[in-house]
Amino acid sequence: MKRCLPVAGLLAVLTATACGGSKPPARWAEGGAPLHLVSAQWQHKGELVDLQVRGSFAEVVIDGDVEWVIDRVGRLYDQDQKPVAVLEADGRLVGKKDELLGIVGSSYAAQPGRASAWLALSPEGDLIKYAADGAAEPAGRWVGCNVSVYARHACLLVAYAILWDQEGASNSGGAAVSPTTVSPLGGIGVGR
Repeated sequence: MKRCLPVAGLLAVLTATACGGSKPPARWAEGGAPLHLVSAQWQHKGELVDLQVRGSFAEVVIDGDVEWVIDRVGRLYDQDQKPVAVLEADGRLVGKKDELLGIVGSSYAAQPGRASAWLALSPEGDLIKYAADGAAEPAGRWVGCNVSVYARHACLLVAYAILWDQEGASNSGGAAVSPTTVSPLGGIGVGR
């Protein structure tokens, strides 16, 4: 009986420590959308983005630095492996405190509060970004994502996270989503 007290105390401390930070999405523990993690590359604005598979997760490396980590069940972590968001099976990207951060499918992604696509990824890996007026502009090309629909889903998730961090907030009127901060946003968009 005396052995149970230290273990119970340790569990209480670990639980309090884990709950002390900002709350991850409700479905964080079980994960969300199935992703096929593949080694892939995306050239974007002179930067090389590498998706490097490390077993059951992949590191998103930009110019040699790990910026994000994703896993096979749609969880997105910061470089310190702290929860940022989870991609639900229905395409909703849900952040801390269950905030909607956008809709990401295998072919299209939409910003929160927008009913039209912001990004499109072709089966060949071409990424297109759409302006608010519908004008399309090339946003680089993924190489290595065309092996399955689940691999394209992973690549589009990475592209969405990077582009949202760089410019999404200014286009939607919301605050930026970065590897270390997630802003409260709401709305709907398009799915897969």
